[in-house]
Parts: sequence; C-alpha cells; structure tokens
Amino acid sequence: MSDRFDARAGVGAVENALRLLQLYREREQLGVSETARLLGVGRSTAHRLLTTLRAHGYVVQDHSRAYRVGPALRELGAAIADSGVVRARCRLYLQALCDELGETVNLVALHGSDAVFVDSVETRRPLRVAAREGVVLPAYAVSAGKALLAALPVHAVRELYADEALIPLTERTLRTRTALEAQLELVRQQGYAVNIGESERGITAAACAIPGRAAGERLAIAVSAPSSRVHDDDDLLAVAQAVCACAESLARGLGAVAA
Repeated sequence: MSDRFDARAGVGAVENALRLLQLYREREQLGVSETARLLGVGRSTAHRLLTTLRAHGYVVQDHSRAYRVGPALRELGAAIADSGVVRARCRLYLQALCDELGETVNLVALHGSDAVFVDSVETRRPLRVAAREGVVLPAYAVSAGKALLAALPVHAVRELYADEALIPLTERTLRTRTALEAQLELVRQQGYAVNIGESERGITAAACAIPGRAAGERLAIAVSAPSSRVHDDDDLLAVAQAVCACAESLARGLGAVAA
C-alpha cells in the first residue's frame, strides 16, 4: 500500500465541511440523511462531518437528533460583524500596500483555531490571487494564521491543538503540532510568517500580526501572490518586510484613532 499523501482528500473534506455550513443559511436544522442528500455524499461521510462540527461547537444536536447552529458558529458570525469598524480603519492601509506591491492584501482575524479573512483588497493585475473576504481556513495552514498563533503563549497553542495530527490541505501543509510549534518559534524570531503552497497550490503569502492588539482583537495583514511572481527568498523577504512595515503603521494609526 502506498503511503503517498492524497491532497485531494484533505481539500475535499474541507470543501464538504464548508458546503455543509453554508446549508445553514437556509435551514434551521439538518439531519444526517438530508445532509448526505444535499451534499451528494454517503451517510457515513455526512455523519462524520456533522459530528466533527459538533465536537468544535459549530453545530449542536437537539432532542430530535437533528443538528442546529452551535455557539461557535454564532460567535464567528458576531466576530466578523464586530470587525466592521476596525476594517473601515484598516482599509486605507490595505489599499496602500496593495498599490505598493501590486498583490492582493488581506486582513485576517484569529477565531479559536481558525483564520477568518475579514477584508481583502484585490490587485487589478490580470494574474492575481482573488479576494478572500469571508473565507475561513485552519490557522496553521495560512501565513496570517501562523502569525497570529505565534503571538499566543505556547500553552494556548497546545490547548487549541490538543491532537498531534493536523489535517493537511495540500502536500505542503504542516501535518503535526510539533512541526507547527517549531515554525511558530521561527515566526516569533523573524517577526513574520510565510505560506508557500500550504493552503493552496501556486500561492505564496507573507503575513505579520498587527502589534499592540488585545487578545480578543488579534488581527494580521497578509499579502497573497501567485508563486510564479515570488521567484526566490529575496522576493519573499521584500514582501514580508513591506507587510511588517504596513502592520507597524497600521498599529500606530489604530492607536491614534483610539486615543
């Protein structure tokens, strides 16, 4: 039996979970059979998806055995809505960085172990990474998520990732908590995080957490570019330095507004 990693399996599981969450836009509750029919998957797959989401608080099971929206999903929606004021303050900085680098810029929040893309400024270049506003991805698989996790104490990261194994999205995704902890230590040392094809093939990103934010207001700026335009380590470093400079400026700007 081959032990080669099948990236499609990991991406398919994530895609099905996201499609399942989207079903709750129109339905108050879902059963296993209905979920299987709507997603076009087997009952065992539907049951596994629902129980996984329940374990993380995104859905809850009521007395009828149906699954309803859980507290984690409601909190996530509230966090995105509450980010509106900060997002408006950040937009000019995101636009300026987009103009400087000619690449798509994202504002990302940390919600539990997820990276939530709360705003994006998309470059006008023909070949580009599309805006990701509203996208939710595992924090360990994206540069902004790793930048935000690196700002947490080691024990807090271990609480978020109780299991050693991490679910990969591509063949380059970190696959263990041990590997994640080692990379977070590197992020702390260099002040920024990178993602080279870890969340999606062909995309390279660099991110920096905005300093001085309270624990419940953690935000990071990330620049995402086609890997074909980031030719070497020097290119990636230049992008990272620009992102860090923007994060520093934005921190001062937010402090001035708050004052």
